[in-house]
Amino acid sequence: MTPAQEVTSYYAFTLSLIALVLTFSTYCIFPSLRTLPGLSVMTVVIALIVVHILMLYVNSSISSVMGFAWVFGYVASFSRVSGLWYVFIFLNSLQGILIFVCFGLSAQVRQLWRRTLRQSSHAKSQSSNVCVLEKL
Repeated sequence: MTPAQEVTSYYAFTLSLIALVLTFSTYCIFPSLRTLPGLSVMTVVIALIVVHILMLYVNSSISSVMGFAWVFGYVASFSRVSGLWYVFIFLNSLQGILIFVCFGLSAQVRQLWRRTLRQSSHAKSQSSNVCVLEKL
């Protein structure tokens, strides 16, 4: 990672964590927000805070991108701009794809898949050779 990327990641991560803590605090302060949907939001926020903490040890850039969407969610919950909800929903819906791209398509994972597929095709070719020999 370049120094500029590290700094950006650090600030985005910090901003994201602050937004998550503010969101959770807001739902704790106002009992009227603790409806069933509100409790769901609180649960998701706690899960994201835990993920942020865990991602510090794995890959801080992905956690900052994942949590950054919650800045839009927090601002949208207090503003009357409906477009912010669309940005929030769009960014959150891309998180699975982002995780797959960052972790499922890494060089190490691709190498493991290649090795596994080679071994399984090699095992299949050997078992087909054994079947041919048994018929003879």
